Amino acid sequence: MDRLSYLQKFTLISAVFLLPVALLGYGLVTEIQRNLAVAKVEQQGLLMLSKSFKLIREASEYRDRSIILRVNDLDAIRLQLDAQREQVELMLNELKEVVDRFDDDEIDHQFKQVHVSWKQLNSYSSGAQGGPHIQFKYYDSFVRTIQVLVDVIGYRTKLVHDPNLNTFLLINMLSDDMPIALRELGRARAYGAYALNQLSIEHNTYLELDEIYDDLTDSFHLLSNNLGYAVAENKTFHLPLQRGVDRVITGVLEGRDLMYNEIIEADKRLLIWQDYYQQMSDIHQVMYQFIDTLVEIVEQQLKSRLDQESNKLIGFIALTGLLLIIVIFLYAGMYLSVHQMLRSFVEKSRAVANGELDTQMPEVTRDEMRDLALNFNQMVSQLAKNQQDLIEARKMAALGQLVAGVAHEMNTPLGIALTSVSFLEEQMAKVNQNYTEGRLSTADFQNMIFASTESLGLIVRNLNKASSIVSAFKMLSVKPEPEMWEAVNLVGFLSKLPDNLNLSVEWKQKCVFECDSNVEVYIDLSKLSTLLEILINNAFQHGYDQDEIGPVYIRATLEDESLILQVEDHGKGIDEHMLQHIFDPFVTSSRMSGVAGLGLHIAYNIVTQAMYGHIKCVSELGTMTRFEIKIPKDFREQL
Repeated sequence: MDRLSYLQKFTLISAVFLLPVALLGYGLVTEIQRNLAVAKVEQQGLLMLSKSFKLIREASEYRDRSIILRVNDLDAIRLQLDAQREQVELMLNELKEVVDRFDDDEIDHQFKQVHVSWKQLNSYSSGAQGGPHIQFKYYDSFVRTIQVLVDVIGYRTKLVHDPNLNTFLLINMLSDDMPIALRELGRARAYGAYALNQLSIEHNTYLELDEIYDDLTDSFHLLSNNLGYAVAENKTFHLPLQRGVDRVITGVLEGRDLMYNEIIEADKRLLIWQDYYQQMSDIHQVMYQFIDTLVEIVEQQLKSRLDQESNKLIGFIALTGLLLIIVIFLYAGMYLSVHQMLRSFVEKSRAVANGELDTQMPEVTRDEMRDLALNFNQMVSQLAKNQQDLIEARKMAALGQLVAGVAHEMNTPLGIALTSVSFLEEQMAKVNQNYTEGRLSTADFQNMIFASTESLGLIVRNLNKASSIVSAFKMLSVKPEPEMWEAVNLVGFLSKLPDNLNLSVEWKQKCVFECDSNVEVYIDLSKLSTLLEILINNAFQHGYDQDEIGPVYIRATLEDESLILQVEDHGKGIDEHMLQHIFDPFVTSSRMSGVAGLGLHIAYNIVTQAMYGHIKCVSELGTMTRFEIKIPKDFREQL
């Protein structure tokens, strides 16, 4: 094993232990995810089915009340009809919410057809045209449209393809048998109540009632057979299903016999329509309670499947965790074998970082660590060889840049002063000659005075400028001054800062200070003031156009043992090329305005040399510029 590289060792261990787990896990997790996805989709489909049946229920109540209103135009019934219309609209909105949430084009299209069918039913139920057969025609169309929606939901959500036979039978009862039975029972209730409302039942109504009786009988036989088969196959839920089936079959039979005995074949009418309507409504209620039971059982089975798949996933995760522990144990053994070498490498690297360039690493193993040791030793030897040359080269480069900057910055004011002195000397010579020869006029003397005044003004201004440049040069070299350190509350310091800085009134008003409360620091306040003054002046001078001065934000926060300062403006920003050289000496975007370009270089020296910190600039052209400074909270810790 010692002759194998670490890449080969890790690859071998991974192939032996992780590859089989990865292949097995991929197949298992894929199957579990697919089953979980199918079960969740089926749950959404079941919710839409439940809402659809509630919509059928509310629509049937609306239809029957509208039929009764044809022969009993009572205010109470009309109020009930209006309330029922609102209930149908509410169920339509609830169904629309779950349909939109599922986001399926076919289901969405069929729901729109349901909505159109409802408008037709509502229109004929609200108007005065047509009789009950017209109203039931549109109701029947509405229910059939919902049934198509139920079929589409069952297909698109894979409910009708459920792999579990028990769930499959129950779902098909919901989507196929129950809507038909509800439709026929609804017809029996509607036409029976309509017939009992009449003083005498006409021939066409009797024919319609006979047809309804036959259809109800057929649907009863179909429902009875399918219910019995579904109950037989659902062993787990046999008892609640059997009770529900018994109540449904008994109810349908009672409704059919009630219509036959009390209306179709009755010698005389003993029932009034209110009693008949109530009894048929009770049978409806039994059927809808059974539908709720079916939905609840299917929901339990889907949830049970989700739990089973989740348990599989948990088991796989546990197995994977065990194998990972084994692999980690093996990796740990490998780690221990190289730990000593890595620790030695860290120690040697730290020694090199501290300037000990005679450091060498031992060559112990025969793998990548040996190559690392060889390369490290060669690197240290080469670094020691080149260090002195690099230091000298950097010194000469820095000196050359500084000398060039000094020459450039001092040349202009000194040149102007020298030119002014020469001009003044020439003017004095002319005046002296005219005076000697007796030709000095008042005008000549006045011109000499004017020229002398102008020249002396130029000389003074440019010598002052040269003096300020020399003063700035003195600030390029800064060092810590422990005698200047003091404890201070930064909130109080920042609140008084604008008055202590050399800023215009307008600039002071534009300064926005943001500081955490109780920020206590131990710091050199004079250098901190100089630093902030440079950055704030830079923001106002270069960040904004002078006719559009904006705010400058000065923020101070504590982060661990460090003080974080930010100076930010929302002005013109800095282009990428300038940003790369922002802290170099003599770099400025306002050279034509007489700016030397030393401010940010001085700020950089203050932060890095006198405050033991770091400074960086972040800018987005045309948006903002932000200087971020990180310095110790307590300078005494640097001693």
